[in-house]
Amino acid sequence: MAYDEVLLERRAQIARAARVSEKDATPSIRNLAQTLTSGRAAVVVPVLNAAFSLWGATESWDAESVAKVTAEFDDAEAPAQALCIGDRHDLLAQASRAAGSLPLLRADLLLEEHEVFASRALGADGVLFLASALGAQLSRCVRAARATHMLPVVLVTSPEECSAAQSAGAGAVAFDLRADVASLFPLIPARALGVGLLFGESSRAELARYEGKLDAVLAVAGAVDPVAAWRRLAEG
Repeated sequence: MAYDEVLLERRAQIARAARVSEKDATPSIRNLAQTLTSGRAAVVVPVLNAAFSLWGATESWDAESVAKVTAEFDDAEAPAQALCIGDRHDLLAQASRAAGSLPLLRADLLLEEHEVFASRALGADGVLFLASALGAQLSRCVRAARATHMLPVVLVTSPEECSAAQSAGAGAVAFDLRADVASLFPLIPARALGVGLLFGESSRAELARYEGKLDAVLAVAGAVDPVAAWRRLAEG
């Protein structure tokens, strides 16, 4: 898949953001990896999309509504919640305060090490990287995530990138399910999770295709009754 437009927007967001160092990022205490390995087949993680990203156009989210929905997902015992925030850092901070025991994955494509520390300082428990965009910097960014006890999730599109994710020590390998990626599933490293990124409308029946192959699937919950939308997808 082509991510050029998304990466261009991400670099503009990074240019506007303040830099955060490791000393500003206390370790995460919510274990995202553990919630994604609960033994259930392909757990569904809802995505709140508040910025232009690989998940599409921005939805209408403000800090108050993000906090409210995050608390509702925690009460509903969702395995985790993912957020695309762009440079709207207040949304992740508010979600973290409302999350309780709900782990949070920042689902923007992070491109620099200082973004990893900023994500943790805001309350993220996991971060997402694009292997093809980081190249030799992937290992450094993965190490930064692990240093703050976050789950490093690496989006891959080829066997070579699967190998790079393994060498970097990725905690999870992600796949864009719009592409023909089934041949890559057997290449998920033995100690890593397999995560699918699901775009557009879907159903529990479609998720059945990934049972026994992936540990989790990320799917946009939508801004209209997102908890109900997640329940329909997660529980059928």
